[in-house]
Amino acid sequence: MPWRLLSTLVLPFLGYCVGFAAATVAIDAGLHTAGLGWVRRYLGIPGTLLILLSLTYSLRKRGRIHWGSPRTLLAFHQWAGWAGASLVLVHAGLHFKAILPWVATVAMCINVRIGTSNGLYTPVHFAERTLW
Repeated sequence: MPWRLLSTLVLPFLGYCVGFAAATVAIDAGLHTAGLGWVRRYLGIPGTLLILLSLTYSLRKRGRIHWGSPRTLLAFHQWAGWAGASLVLVHAGLHFKAILPWVATVAMCINVRIGTSNGLYTPVHFAERTLW
């Protein structure tokens, strides 16, 4: 496998998946440490709502709605997509005894990676914009 393909596609994808897993474990551990493990079962609804609300950017981009700044809606789209996906993963829990949770987790990772694959939000570009 050529290094360029590995460094631009494979490693960032794995990084996003590891990041999602780390965020899920950290939130889940925090909830259990605080004695709030029961809250996890109610995080699916707000997570789904955040994912649905993130579609406002797509609606604005396609001319279906005419309010809101595209730049602001894009920032909200990114935040709501990540936050919603994280809440849904925490809601699903760390119980991977069946195939469906694995498929859902991989699909979520692929979806997030596709959403960040335009090169503007890859870790390398982000580091170049913020560190140099």
